Amino acid sequence: MRVFAIPSTVMPATRSVSAFHHWLLSGEPQSTGGSAIVLQGAGSGIGGNLAENLAAHLNQYDDSSEPAWLAVTPVLLQAIASDTGNRRLLGIGEGCANCPPSSPCGLKKTLLALATRGRVILDSPLAAGATEGLGNVFNVGVGFEPESLAECHIIINPRRFPEHCIASVIGDVFLEWLNCPCREKPLLHGV
Repeated sequence: MRVFAIPSTVMPATRSVSAFHHWLLSGEPQSTGGSAIVLQGAGSGIGGNLAENLAAHLNQYDDSSEPAWLAVTPVLLQAIASDTGNRRLLGIGEGCANCPPSSPCGLKKTLLALATRGRVILDSPLAAGATEGLGNVFNVGVGFEPESLAECHIIINPRRFPEHCIASVIGDVFLEWLNCPCREKPLLHGV
């Protein structure tokens, strides 16, 4: 196994980038089809770590979780997208002059690759657009009015829940959705 060097400009994200490599390399190289969760709205605004709390909840309660769930925060997303080795691990080519890896288009390509592999919680304003059409994505609206997000599986009003409960509520609803016998197996559409 080869782990690529981490640019010194992202040293605060070193732990997260290491977690990314552990997550990616722990499964089969061509493993796809696992589910992904997209946090839309105030995802990182809830205590600053909703994605991490949700990943911890799922790692504890999702019995089918191999490899473990990974929270992809904006800092980790930038670190993954800006490194050639990381993009190569995900099967993403080099960006072009009009679409460098750290541009919104480049970040969307990274988000799509991560969501396609599955077992990720994506906390980025670009994630909903990047994953549109994927059948393996569970969309969560946090802090939105119900009418504003027709594509969400669940919309949570963070003012109505104690902060420490929100990740558990989302995780439990996701696991019910994932294991519902009436739901077809997640399919990848548009990939």
